[in-house]
Parts: sequence; structure tokens; C-alpha cells
Amino acid sequence: MTNKQPIVLGVVAALALAGGQAYGQMACPSQTTVSAINAVTTPGGTPGGFSCTLGDATLSSFALISSHQTQLDPTKVDFSDAGGKPDVTFMGSFPGAPSNGTLQFNIAKDTPGAIFTDVTLTANVTGDVRNQLLMTNSAGVMLSQPQFSGSGTSSQSVSDPKLTLVRTNLFNFGGTTHSISFAFTQGTAPPAAVPEPMSLSLFGLGLTGLWLARRRRS
Repeated sequence: MTNKQPIVLGVVAALALAGGQAYGQMACPSQTTVSAINAVTTPGGTPGGFSCTLGDATLSSFALISSHQTQLDPTKVDFSDAGGKPDVTFMGSFPGAPSNGTLQFNIAKDTPGAIFTDVTLTANVTGDVRNQLLMTNSAGVMLSQPQFSGSGTSSQSVSDPKLTLVRTNLFNFGGTTHSISFAFTQGTAPPAAVPEPMSLSLFGLGLTGLWLARRRRS
């Protein structure tokens, strides 16, 4: 490891169900640029106003912010939904110079009963670059995977309709990141357990027994 100051590029994906909110109605483009995304601002004038739909999912509050913004402006962003598997890929050349950055967006399932079952981070890098996948589920529990170096993937299995945070912290010790991809596998929530008729009958007999016992006491 060299003595170079590490570049820390925090890639944050905050995922949450819309909860009745109406996010962007336009379909996500197959490809756009970071500068185009950051040009859509919030009412407060800060990046984060970009939103679009991808399959039956809606992405919103999307922004990539860096202390070296000119290094990130050429970066392309690809959206795809092959086979109902939303994928967001950031392509370009995140250089090895000291820099801080944050990439964030919300993603919400629009189909009732649908859940995310897996989240996969894929990094394509050259040199000494490290990633770590972390996320927080709807119960507020932080799920994390071990840090990995170089090009590779990291996956986390989930069974949750609401992931409030999906993030990779990217540590650059002199390498270059060429692309970062988030893929979301979708599934259907298992149906709620329905009591069997015999269980209901036993429950009714129990209530009858309690009623008779109370009558005898009185």
C-alpha cells in the first residue's frame, strides 16, 4: 500500500417504497450522463431532482456529487430492466486523484406484494481499488459484505419490500474505477399464513370452555 491519500467515493443508493408518493413519470433513458442528472435539481436548488421509471420500479432523488465534479461529468449512466431485473450502471473513468463523491437514488417497487430478493454490486477497476456493499433493511438492520479489492462482485440476499439504504464505499489507493453497477433481483412476497380449519375449531372450543368456566364460578 502506498502513502497516497486514498480517494473515497461513497456510492449510496437509498432504496425505499414510495408509500403513496408520486415519483417521476417518464421512463428511464437507456443512457444519460451525470451532468444531465445533476442538472435536474430539487426545489432547494441542489442535485437530486432526477426521477424516472424502470420496469415496475421508480427511481428518484438521483444525484452524483463529487469534490472534483469535472472528473465525473463525462460519466455515462445506463439503465436496463432485462427480465424484470433493474440494473443501473455508472460508466466512465473515476480517476485515482484524491476526491470524494456520493451517488444516491431511491428505488420503489410499484407492484403490490413485490420484493427485492438480491442486490448485487459489480465493480470494474484497474489498480488498487476496494469496494464494500452495505444496506439497511426496513427493520433498520444494517447488512454488510466483506470489503473486496479489484474487479469483482458482491451480493446480498434480502427478502424485503423496503431497503432504506444500499451503498458501496469505494476506496481508491491509486487505481481507476471504470464502472460500478447495481442489479436488483425481484420476487414476490410469500402469502400470509392462513389458519387451518382444525386450528380455528380448537380455538373456538377453547373460548367455549373459558365461557363455561366463568359461568360455573358465578
